[in-house]
Amino acid sequence: MRPEFPWIDARDPKPPRRRLCGLDLGKSSDYSALVVLDWTEAPQPLYDVPAIKRWQLGTSYQSIADWLAKFLKNPEPARNGEPPAILVVDETGVGMAVVEMIRRALVEANVPGGLVTVTITGGSAVTQVADVPGKWRVAKKELASVLVQLFQGKRLQVASVPERETLLREAQAFSVKITDVGNETFAAMREGDHDDTVLALALACWAAETLTFPPLVPVRRIQGFVP
Repeated sequence: MRPEFPWIDARDPKPPRRRLCGLDLGKSSDYSALVVLDWTEAPQPLYDVPAIKRWQLGTSYQSIADWLAKFLKNPEPARNGEPPAILVVDETGVGMAVVEMIRRALVEANVPGGLVTVTITGGSAVTQVADVPGKWRVAKKELASVLVQLFQGKRLQVASVPERETLLREAQAFSVKITDVGNETFAAMREGDHDDTVLALALACWAAETLTFPPLVPVRRIQGFVP
């Protein structure tokens, strides 16, 4: 059954063009990256990556939050009338305080849309945190599995943008490692490789393939934020 989309005129048969933005936040020695994922509602949608943003090392989280507020509030004219973007943030390494900073910047700028937070775990489980809307714990194995399926199925296309080669190189290096106890873990193939852009893409792809639209929690309603 096709879900309801309250922002779409019921008389308009055109399916909505959706947008998710995966955000991987790096620590001091890691890059932070944003990958934009667009698709049109369909049983097996084809996903497009029209934009990739990779911040310089040392960029403050506040600068990233301010940039995100401007970017998400002012989408390109071609998206006029489409559902607002959903931001999917990895809070694994940076913690809740940084995510709250981003949430506050979005709300204070009156950015429409929603925010989903993901803590990346080992194993294979995917769970929604009880009583906390939009908060998930997702195994890295599941994130990587979604990417493999989409690339192998030719359902994911990356535009010719400046960071395209970085993303494809990271995706190729993303490999499966089997530990001695038989658990699958996913990591960069060589020690020291970065995986910021591919993790940002994986976050967006996982959300697109897994979550139901709607419900997604608007930024203003996410628990823990005080307007």
